[in-house]
Amino acid sequence: MVKADGTSKEVEVNSLPASVGRGDTCRFRIPLPSISRTHFEFYLEDDELMIRDLESRNGTFVNGERITKQELVPGDLVAVGPCVMVVRIDGHPKQIDPLESFAAGAVGEEVGVSAASPPSSNAPTVDAPAPPPANAGFDPLVGGNDDSDDFDIDDLDLDLDSR
Repeated sequence: MVKADGTSKEVEVNSLPASVGRGDTCRFRIPLPSISRTHFEFYLEDDELMIRDLESRNGTFVNGERITKQELVPGDLVAVGPCVMVVRIDGHPKQIDPLESFAAGAVGEEVGVSAASPPSSNAPTVDAPAPPPANAGFDPLVGGNDDSDDFDIDDLDLDLDSR
């Protein structure tokens, strides 16, 4: 997990699908008002890591573009509300610069992208290596921006139990 100030924490996701939102039923809880109860989910489709927006109010963004459903590759930046996640699959990308990743993935007026932008089906705009083999591990880094919502890494409920 990474914040705009460079603090970070890594979270490993061992099973999919994995829902993300502020609701109690989500596997990963982000208790912020700008996050929907069930905002999005990571899942596998044809052995590829995918992300699907779950009709969230403020949208789910991959590499700065609003999506409804999209394949993810290592290095993709997923943004919801003030949170930015860097997709790491099977250890790739090996190095992640938290400050640079947050700046590149943040969505909002400060980066010229509106949360009301229509969904896009375009391919990711960040250069990334080819997807890993099927069933590769997946672990996002999640971060936030202190400017909108009172976000603290410790606010996240990252209970990896059987939810």
